[in-house]
Amino acid sequence: MIVVRYRECVRDESKSSKSRAGGGGGGGSEVVPWLEETSGQSCEKLSSLKKLNHLSLELNNLTGFIPTSFGNLSALRGISLAANNIKGTIPSLDFNNFGGEIPSTIGNLSDQLNRLSLAHNHISGIIPAAIESLANNALYLENNLLSGPIPSFMGKLRNLQALVLKGNKLRGQIPSSLGNITLLYLIDLSDNKLEGNIPASIGNCEKLNQLDFSQNNLIGPIPDSVVSIFSLSLVLNLSRKSLTGSLPVEVGRLKNINKLDVSNNKFTRSIPETIAACLSLEYLYIQGNFFHGSIPSALAALKGIRELDLSQNNLSGEIPEDMEKFPYLQYLNLSFNELKG
Repeated sequence: MIVVRYRECVRDESKSSKSRAGGGGGGGSEVVPWLEETSGQSCEKLSSLKKLNHLSLELNNLTGFIPTSFGNLSALRGISLAANNIKGTIPSLDFNNFGGEIPSTIGNLSDQLNRLSLAHNHISGIIPAAIESLANNALYLENNLLSGPIPSFMGKLRNLQALVLKGNKLRGQIPSSLGNITLLYLIDLSDNKLEGNIPASIGNCEKLNQLDFSQNNLIGPIPDSVVSIFSLSLVLNLSRKSLTGSLPVEVGRLKNINKLDVSNNKFTRSIPETIAACLSLEYLYIQGNFFHGSIPSALAALKGIRELDLSQNNLSGEIPEDMEKFPYLQYLNLSFNELKG
């Protein structure tokens, strides 16, 4: 396996030549210059590394644009450019992993590349149509400046297991075609400008263990199929939206869920007693809704609960005595209700 790790951002061609001659990098790593927006220096020489399998450039101070010559790295299986200052649009790559209007030469990589991260940069533009030819299993584009809709053809990425698009400026509806990607174990679309309803087809993703649609402009009820995904074991976060209706009684099927957050929505009716069947719950956030009625005494079954927030609702009646018996409880907020006793 050939691996290049970018140890430093080389801005001077003479210095980089000395590094390649043995003066820097260490551990057999090859130091190459990045395409500089100001100086015109580039890492075009990387395209000659025909057997390169993995390229790691994350956590540097790289600026400018991603060279189209990356498409010549036909043996590449993994690339990470996370946590740099890369900006602008990436010329039309034939896979979505760089974001923006990506260069067509990247299509040469689509059969072998299995993971790409461009997180924490300034990459802008839309998610391009060329992405549907991808065969990779992980796509991390979080915390960029991507805009436009999430394309429906992403549902054709049947090998995808992780889809992380949080922290962008994506708009429009969540495409129902995401339900076709049944190998997904992680979907994070949080902190965008998405709108419309949560598609019921997400319930087809029966391997999910983490689902986060929080901090968007979604409306309507939670589909029963979403709170029936038995595999959800880490997080279900549907907070900070304008969801309405009730919390479905099917929530009790999330027997392995660790964190459930439906806070700051417009849910009404009572808290379903079936939530007591979520025996693995440690973090439960229901605050900032319009739930009414009493606090279900059945919540006492949540013996592993560590944080419980039911504040800012319309709950009434007495606080269940059994809540005093939570052995691991560290945070409890029942404020701004109509409780008594």
